[in-house]
Parts: sequence; C-alpha cells; structure tokens
Amino acid sequence: MPAHGTRGRAAAATSRVPEWPGSGKFRIRIRPVRNAFYTVRARLLRLLAFSLLVLLVPATVTACTVDGPGSTAECHVDGCTITFTRGVDAKASVLGIDVELVSVDGNMVTLGVAGKNVLVPIGETQSAEGFDIAVTEVTDQQVVVRIATGIVTE
Repeated sequence: MPAHGTRGRAAAATSRVPEWPGSGKFRIRIRPVRNAFYTVRARLLRLLAFSLLVLLVPATVTACTVDGPGSTAECHVDGCTITFTRGVDAKASVLGIDVELVSVDGNMVTLGVAGKNVLVPIGETQSAEGFDIAVTEVTDQQVVVRIATGIVTE
C-alpha cells in the first residue's frame, strides 16, 4: 500500500519532524522522492538522444565497399559506383543485382545486368531492373559504372 500522500507514486521518503520544538511530539512528514528518469529534463534528453540515434545510424550503415572478382564497388544510399578491371571476368553483386562487364566497343559498353545485356553509351544513362546505369569512365585498364537508386541525398 503506498504511503499516505504519494498518490500512487512508486516511492516516498518519510522523516520525523518535531511539531513544536521541545514538545516531544513528532509528526511524520511524507514527501515524494524525485526520480530523475521521469523528470521533464530527462525526458527531453532521452528524446534528443533517440532523435540523434535515428539520424546517425542510417548514415553509418549505408556506406560500404565490396571487392569482387575483377571489380570494386563502393555503395551509398543514392547508389553504387563499380570499377571493373578490363581483360578479366569482372562481376559485381550490388543492390540485389548481379552486374557483369561483357564488352567495350568504341563508345558503347555492354553490361550484363541481372542476366540481361544492356548497352550503355559512355557518359549516358540507361534504365535496367529499376536502376539508372551510367558509364562514367573507360580506360585501357578499367571501366567505371554508376548505378543510381533514385534516392536523392544532400
């Protein structure tokens, strides 16, 4: 049973206080114990901490770098940049799709995206499997491909 005057609060502190100095009579004073967990300040601090956690966790989880056979992929929320090495069987698996460098013929790059061949002119964008695929750079050693998710981050 809660102490008198606590109105159902979890804890109360009691102390003996003299009614009149020198009277020898005491009364019991009941005062609630302040619990910092439920104060307004603590609630605001917890809300602020939770908000920061919600904002910062996706930012730290979304960036990754993956090395595959003949390729290196660097992914963020807005998409992945894949660097394929030319002259080898270069493949990468990003964003749930398999991407393969099939051939380079002049200004045209043929990529295998989820088992389908996609022709992408250098510097232009093609759509495949719901992603925008662009070839950004072609050299004698490598081909750089950007696969965009369509999510805009700033």
